[in-house]
Amino acid sequence: MHKPRFFALALGSLFAASLTTPSTAVASPEGIGVGVESPLTTGAVTGAFVYDTGSFHIDGLLGFTSAEGDADFVVAGARGWYAVHQAAQADFHLGGGLQLIYTDFGGGDDDDDLAIGVELGAKLRAFLTSNVALHGVVGLAIVVGDDVSDRVSLTGQLTGGLGITYFFN
Repeated sequence: MHKPRFFALALGSLFAASLTTPSTAVASPEGIGVGVESPLTTGAVTGAFVYDTGSFHIDGLLGFTSAEGDADFVVAGARGWYAVHQAAQADFHLGGGLQLIYTDFGGGDDDDDLAIGVELGAKLRAFLTSNVALHGVVGLAIVVGDDVSDRVSLTGQLTGGLGITYFFN
């Protein structure tokens, strides 16, 4: 089974369990949170740093992936989310963000790539407790960057990710 499918299955099972378990959790805790997120397209894991005001929250993302014989990736970005709907154990947000993606293909100075990604999407968070949230993100990313042949490219792609966040409240 592929890693993203297993991760999606595990997160879906936890989400379903959270809906059937009685809890007094309140969606959108205000404060600072830390967690991890794994994009479904790459399988790379990024650290997530969250500041939540209740009706709006900001995610900061930072990740690095390196494998022998493969390209090295560094990702840094920020996203803003506005709460469209909030319930006792879940909330739904719309928003977007900006990411910088640096890729080093390992063959010399001329084979690296710097891309800028603009992302629009939706985020669903399910709260297992008052300070632990599972989340899923779906959307569209537009990536602009120079590739290894020194040409500028503009691409659009569907994007998504799954993660977990712990809030210090």
